[in-house]
Amino acid sequence: SSGINAEYGGGLHGKLYAQALFMIFEQLFGKVVSVKIDTDDYNYPTGSGSITFRSIGSYKKAIEANYIVVKTSAFGSKSIEIQHFMEDKPCCMCKNVTGKKFCKTECYEYFCDVCWRHHHRSFATTHLSVTRNHKNKNSDHLL
Repeated sequence: SSGINAEYGGGLHGKLYAQALFMIFEQLFGKVVSVKIDTDDYNYPTGSGSITFRSIGSYKKAIEANYIVVKTSAFGSKSIEIQHFMEDKPCCMCKNVTGKKFCKTECYEYFCDVCWRHHHRSFATTHLSVTRNHKNKNSDHLL
């Protein structure tokens, strides 16, 4: 599916299903393509997952919000952190290696270390990167 991905986490309650998250994120930030809930080896929700937004505008709103609070009668209030979801994508400039840095401020592209330094020399204080720190987990998909 096309779109731009964010990930969420923060002790997501096991009774909060992908369909409910889909509706919540879509109402708050705009069109959603899919929601995935990460699960462990026993298919039990781990409390985190990812969401794919249809547009960069919806993605930006979610990333800028940084977190949401979900309140239900079933389990009270839960704070959910939202951040960029790192994918295995090639550097947008050299295309030779995997982009380990993602510019989450203006470019919204993946860069290798060398191309990041070259491209962001004059933007050093205004462009912020997210760096890969873990691989994708098992996921329960809702498309």
